[in-house]
Amino acid sequence: MQTNIKNGFSITTYDGFVHCRSSRYTCYTAINNEEFHFSPGLNVLKGDIDESWAISYLLSMYSERPKDFALDSEPEIVAKDKRIPLNELSESVCYIDECYSLFKSKKTVLKLIERGIASTGNKMTADEIVQAFSLERLDRRIKYCGNEKWRSMCAIGCAYSKDVFCFPWISKKMGKYYQGHFKKAISALCKLQKIILFPTNCDESDFL
Repeated sequence: MQTNIKNGFSITTYDGFVHCRSSRYTCYTAINNEEFHFSPGLNVLKGDIDESWAISYLLSMYSERPKDFALDSEPEIVAKDKRIPLNELSESVCYIDECYSLFKSKKTVLKLIERGIASTGNKMTADEIVQAFSLERLDRRIKYCGNEKWRSMCAIGCAYSKDVFCFPWISKKMGKYYQGHFKKAISALCKLQKIILFPTNCDESDFL
């Protein structure tokens, strides 16, 4: 059962290192004693690859790839004045990258959307999700969707009733290159009141 963090949450981290990974980059990143507050909508984590990526990767991949983390203590997460274990929160989090287990499936985008709706009791229909993210390549696997993969991954995460969408670190060059896809994906997620974490060294004008 997913944790109710739809209205936002706070997280306090402790010293350690995170081996962040994506289909494009890999980087060892220090994580410090800090407190973050995330609300519905776009939360930009501004910084270079070795300073802004760790929290996004931590929230989405801690349970999936535990060997990528060396932390002094597990982070403290609070939503609605209630403590939430990180592995419980992870059920509500989606990592928007092809290395995430959900997106390694051999099923088509449409089949994954339909499976997500069926498995979580999502009230949205497949057609509504497809329209929200302006998807066209429904009969392909994620890896064969070209640049539309960004919107496809977000759509599938929504079908699986995820509430937090964590992007991998995005460079200025990639922010501008994928700008149209990021703009559509983030706009759709915001309309659905999702929490978006976007680590980048871009200005918002580069990807929105």
